[in-house]
Amino acid sequence: MREAISAENRLAITLRFLATGNSFEDLKFSTAISAQAIGKIVIETCKAIIKVLKDSIKLPKTPEQWMAVADQFYEKSMFPNCLGALDGKHINISRPPNSGSFYFNYKKTFSIVLLAIVDSNSNFLMVDVGANGRISVGDVFGNSKFFKKLESGGLNLPEPQAVLADEDSHPFVFVSDAAFALRKNVLKPFGHNNLTEDEMLFNKTLSSARVKVENAFGILASRFRLLQTTINLCPEKVTAVVLACCYLHNYLRCQSNSNRFECENIQLSDIEQTLTRNASNEAKTIRLKYCEIIKKLKSL
Repeated sequence: MREAISAENRLAITLRFLATGNSFEDLKFSTAISAQAIGKIVIETCKAIIKVLKDSIKLPKTPEQWMAVADQFYEKSMFPNCLGALDGKHINISRPPNSGSFYFNYKKTFSIVLLAIVDSNSNFLMVDVGANGRISVGDVFGNSKFFKKLESGGLNLPEPQAVLADEDSHPFVFVSDAAFALRKNVLKPFGHNNLTEDEMLFNKTLSSARVKVENAFGILASRFRLLQTTINLCPEKVTAVVLACCYLHNYLRCQSNSNRFECENIQLSDIEQTLTRNASNEAKTIRLKYCEIIKKLKSL
């Protein structure tokens, strides 16, 4: 009678699958385990990884913790009052049976969406995985639990703060690209032609902060090459696999980082353009104010 597969071997098989992107059929030759058994092992182990590493991804809980994130963004990117970089990534999947065009995205592939917010060290603060690729990333964000908490004031963000002396207070913000709607707490670049020098400077500074989330996606896909392939699993299983990769990303970065602060605070573009949305006058005013602030900061 064959011995049970040990936890160590289960983990090794799962990590090999995530790191190489090889199919279960390919892995059976190096493991001497059937493809069906490997498929079951991988999903069970991914769910166990998520459970064990559940504290590796979590949002700051207090204004002070949010402020620590903002301070590091300012130190590294010179963008003031920034609490995180927001973006999304399409994870390609095989077309699920009887799904029609439900998962068919603007890039003419089938996918689910990974939505993420990262800190200045490209660690995930929040991930939302599983929305069908047909939905725009802006709408995925608008339907997320994070957005609902942001709108209702449930994130315990710091009170608006002045960046420079003798200036008005301004709200803390998340930075994004043009795929997201401009909001009071979400800033995106100026998108019209014939930008002024101040607007171009604002866009450049915002980009230096937003690139942290692109870096995170790049590191994630480089380390877990499965994410560079078309994953031949049902959407529910792909969601578990992608979440496990995200949790491992934060865990491994913490383990390899000698900076104690970063480890203790681990909690913290391939996206289509959404349809034009009318931003509120308040959101437009806030972006203009930040444009003025960044100009003054650069001139100091």
